[in-house]
Amino acid sequence: MTEIHGNIIISKKIVVFIGIILSVALASLIFRDFLLNPGVVGYGDLQWPYYGNKVSTQLWSEYLQVPVLPTQMIIWFFLWNIPLAPALLERFIYMLIFVLMFLSTFFVVFTLMKRETENDLLSLVIACTAAIAYVLNPMNVYYMPHIFIIFGYALFPLVIYFTLELWQGNKVKPQYYAIIFGILLTIISSDLRWPVWCLLSIAVLFATLTALKNSINKKFLTAIALGAFFTLLLSSFWLFPFLDSVRSDPTASLYKPTPETLGEDLYGALNQHTSIFNSMRFQSDFWEPTRQLFIPENGFYLALFNCAGLILPALALTALILNPRDKRILALSVLSLIIIILASAPMFPLRLISEIYHNLVLNTDFGIYFRTAYKSLLPLSFVFVLLASYSISAIYNKSKHFKLSNRRLGFLPFVLVCSVLITAAAINSWPLLTGNLNGLFKPELLSNEYQKAYDVISLDDEYFLTMLLPSVPNGGAPFPYFNSRYCMPYLNESAMANRTANLSDYISFVGVKYVIVNKIANEVTPFFEGTDNRNDLKSIYEDHNLTVYKVNKKVNVIKAVGPNGTIEEFLEKNYEDSAKVVNYSQVNPTLWKINLISKEPFMLSFAQGYSPLWEATIYKDGNKVNTVKPTPIYNIINGFWIDDVGNIEVVVRYKLQDWFETGLLVSGISFAAIMIYTFYDWRKTKR
Repeated sequence: MTEIHGNIIISKKIVVFIGIILSVALASLIFRDFLLNPGVVGYGDLQWPYYGNKVSTQLWSEYLQVPVLPTQMIIWFFLWNIPLAPALLERFIYMLIFVLMFLSTFFVVFTLMKRETENDLLSLVIACTAAIAYVLNPMNVYYMPHIFIIFGYALFPLVIYFTLELWQGNKVKPQYYAIIFGILLTIISSDLRWPVWCLLSIAVLFATLTALKNSINKKFLTAIALGAFFTLLLSSFWLFPFLDSVRSDPTASLYKPTPETLGEDLYGALNQHTSIFNSMRFQSDFWEPTRQLFIPENGFYLALFNCAGLILPALALTALILNPRDKRILALSVLSLIIIILASAPMFPLRLISEIYHNLVLNTDFGIYFRTAYKSLLPLSFVFVLLASYSISAIYNKSKHFKLSNRRLGFLPFVLVCSVLITAAAINSWPLLTGNLNGLFKPELLSNEYQKAYDVISLDDEYFLTMLLPSVPNGGAPFPYFNSRYCMPYLNESAMANRTANLSDYISFVGVKYVIVNKIANEVTPFFEGTDNRNDLKSIYEDHNLTVYKVNKKVNVIKAVGPNGTIEEFLEKNYEDSAKVVNYSQVNPTLWKINLISKEPFMLSFAQGYSPLWEATIYKDGNKVNTVKPTPIYNIINGFWIDDVGNIEVVVRYKLQDWFETGLLVSGISFAAIMIYTFYDWRKTKR
C-alpha cells in the first residue's frame, strides 16, 4: 500500500485477497455446523437424486419419478459431474454460492465507491461492510434450502453494476455488455423469476435515467437489444422445451408451479405478512417455522430486532437525502420503491394495486408463479445495500469539510455508520451467525436401517419400483421409487376403499415390487396388518423402525390392462389374450421401446410417474402409424390407449428431451461462437 496526496492506494491483488479471505471466513462461520456435521440436507431444492447417474442430461429423474427442469441443469449437471460424495457436493455448492455472493457485492461496491471517495482504503471498508450486510440478510435464512433462488441472489449485484456501467458510457463496446448480460441472465434462469426481476430492474433503471437525462442512450439500447438476443440463443436449452410444453398443454406446462389451483384462502395465507413495514425489513415470508426464529420472547430484544431491521432501509433513504441530484441514486430509489410496492401488493394500502396483483396471480396462466409476493424482495436487498454504500461515502465526503482539531475525528461518523450497519445486519439475521436454524437446515446421515434395507433390495437385478412410506429419508434411494405424495392417496382411495383384491395386487399393479415402511408412522401401518400369515406379500427385512415388504409374484412395469385402466378390470380378465408384451427395454430414463402383439385395442400401462409430457409413438412394419398422449392411471402412472393391432412397436418418449437436446446444441454453438468472436475482437484491439 502506498499513499498519494492523502489517498492510500491498494493494489488489486491485495483487494482480491482480502475479498476472498473475508468471503470464505464469513461463509465458514455461517455454515460451521453444516461443515462439521456429517450427512446431507434433504429439504427444498436439496431433494435431488444423490444416487443418480453421472453425466446425466436426462429431463426425467428416474429415481425420483419426477421431471427435471432444464433450467436447473446448469447447477445439476455441474454437480453431477464432480467426483465427490453427495455430502461434500452439498457443502461445496453452498460455500461456492455464499463466497460468490460476498465477492460480487464486494467487487461492485468497491469499484463504485472508489470513484465516490477517491480513497482505496475507505472504499475497501465500505465494500466489506456492504458485502457483509448483503450476505447477512433474512432472505438467506428463509431461502437457505432453495439453491436456485440464492444462486440468482448471489449474481444479481453484477446485473445492477453492468447496467450502471453501461449507462455511464465508458469506452467498452456495447456488444461486450450484451454478452455479459446474455451469460448472466442465462446462468440465473435456474429460477425463472430471476430473469424477470433482472429485466424489470434494467428497464426501471433505463427508463428513470432516460427521463432524468431527457435523452435516450443509444449505446444502452443497443447493448440491451443484443443482450436479449444473446440470452435467447444461450437459453435455447430450456426455452425450446418450455415453449413446447406450453404449446402442447399450457395447463400442465413443465414450468407451471404447484399448487395446480390457487384459491383465495391459500393466496391470503401465503401473503398474510406482506405489509410495507415487514417488506422493508425483509420479514414478510409466510413460513411460520422460519418466522419463529426471528421472534425473541423478551420484549427488549424484540424491539431491538425491529429497530435493527430498519437500519438498512434508513441508510438507503439517507442516500437520496444526501445526494438528491445524483441520477444513479434517484434511479435506484425508484427501483426500490417499485419493488416494495410489488412485494407488499397483496396488503398494499392503495386498494387498486392489491386488486391488480390479485387478478394477475389468480386469473392469468403463469400468474401463479408470483403467488408469493414477498419473494420480489430478493432483488431489493442489493439495491438497499448499494444505496446505503452511497450514504456512507457521502457521510465521509461531507465530514471532510468540517474543521476539526483532530483530523482523525473526521473518520468517526464513517466508522460509526459502518459499525451500526454491520451490527444491525447481524441482529436482523442472527440465525445465520448463531447457526440456530431450528432443524430447518440440518444435515442427517442415512440410518443403518435404511442402508441395510437398500442393500437387500439392491440385490434384485430386475427393473421395478419401490414405495417409501411415509417419507423419503435424506439422500433418497438408489432405485426408482414413489414417495407418499403419490402412494398414500392411491392406497387410501383404492386399496383401503375396495377390498376386491389383495394389497399386493394394488402394489404390483403400479409396478411396485418392494415397500419400505417406517413403523413409527401410524398412518401407514394399518395397510400392512396381518401380512405375517400371507404368501403374496412377505416381510424380507425388519428392524426396530423399518420393515421391507416384497411382492411374491412377477411384477411388470409395462403391461396390457383394461380400457379404463382399473385394477378390477385387470383382475377380472387376462389381457395378455388381447395384447401380449413380447419384450421391452429401457434405452435411457426418457426412452423406452416395447414390442407386442395385439388382437384388439387395449390400454398399455407404463409404470413411470404420470406426466402429460410422456408420449407413445406406434410403429407397424417400421412405419409410424399413430401418436398417443398418456392417460393417468390412479394419478400415479401412465396409460396409453392403443387402437392398432398386430405386431407393433411402441416407443415411449419423454418428448421434451428431444427439444432439450436440440436447444442444448443451439446453446452450445452460440456460446462457442460468442467466445470465438470475443477472443478475435480482443486480439484485434490489442494489435
